[in-house]
Amino acid sequence: MSETTTPSRLAQTATNPQDAPADDAPWGLVFHDATVRYPNGVVGLDSITLQIEPGDMVAVVGLSGAGKSTFIRTVNGLVPLSEGSVEVGGQLISSMKPRALRRIRGSIGMIFQGFNLSARSSVMSNVLVGRVRHTAGWRTLIGWYPKSDRTIAFQALDQVGLLERAWTRASNLSGGQQQRVAIARALAQRPRLILADEPVASLDPPTAASIMGYLESINRKQGITMLINVHSVEIARRYANRIIGLRAGKLVFDGTAEEATDDVFAGIYGRAPGQDAPVGADQAGRP
Repeated sequence: MSETTTPSRLAQTATNPQDAPADDAPWGLVFHDATVRYPNGVVGLDSITLQIEPGDMVAVVGLSGAGKSTFIRTVNGLVPLSEGSVEVGGQLISSMKPRALRRIRGSIGMIFQGFNLSARSSVMSNVLVGRVRHTAGWRTLIGWYPKSDRTIAFQALDQVGLLERAWTRASNLSGGQQQRVAIARALAQRPRLILADEPVASLDPPTAASIMGYLESINRKQGITMLINVHSVEIARRYANRIIGLRAGKLVFDGTAEEATDDVFAGIYGRAPGQDAPVGADQAGRP
């Protein structure tokens, strides 16, 4: 597939973006007394115990430094536990050896606030990074991906409405478009679980709503389990079917969006939605 391939030809290549092997069932998560204690003594997570069902779309909310990023990064082993355990799809992450951990990460998509794209590379090249753990190393080193990988990448771009921009340089895209490329990269992994760490924090409200709409659509149509860190109460209520509230590393709420009343959010944030944060509310020093 060359860079002169026409958009219509790309569209024909990506005729069915929801095709996936039958063994790509979504993963659930089980946290049991999960605790993270950093070398400086800061407790990032404090004895978290909960279960997330396959296919759930979960919003994790809390003040800056409440432990949200630490929480989701224990799922793929980026932050190791000090005590307790985390199971992903029935597999115990906390006791995995490096090779097994790399393998499981290949099925866990990760979306970051800062997009983490290669600005000088094309959109297509960035999305193909999602196939690295599924493709022979020598192919990825020289950028010679098999046709099946390219087809998966086109399908992922089609799902986020960027098929026509496949050969555009990433730096020429808007912030919202770049985050859509990051979502496509995660989809190219054919993930069983997607982790999103503040995916809309740097975007304006209309663009943030658009990005969350894509994630919601993917969750509903493909059933991929999603764990998403957000600051916005409105976004959590609108898009998630379940909300987890963290405060100072502790689990202070776990329920449905309907159960997350203003009083609940006041308990999570130390203030009612829309009010300014009290002085010293952010727990500085916590990831």
